[in-house]
Amino acid sequence: MNLWVAVYRICWVALVVLAVVGLTCVFVPRFNSYQTLQNEKVRKENENRLTAKQIDGLKQNQASFQTDPAFVEHSARQQGMVMAGETVYKPVPARHAQPASATP
Repeated sequence: MNLWVAVYRICWVALVVLAVVGLTCVFVPRFNSYQTLQNEKVRKENENRLTAKQIDGLKQNQASFQTDPAFVEHSARQQGMVMAGETVYKPVPARHAQPASATP
């Protein structure tokens, strides 16, 4: 009878070990997927914060364009525009003189 009790206990231990291994095989990939999604969420939240800052800056520029003539003029001049009646002077880079070659 002791042999059957030992076999019975070994079967229960094996069943518990198989259950633990089975649950591990089921939940470890899901846990890894969960961690990957959490990391992606953090990355997207950071990206959203940066985008929100850019939007705020653009809204400030838009408000400045609508209310501040000096800002409009400064922006236009940065893009190379000039006021009507102004004369534009652009420096021309000096060209190096080529030495005269001696021809026989």
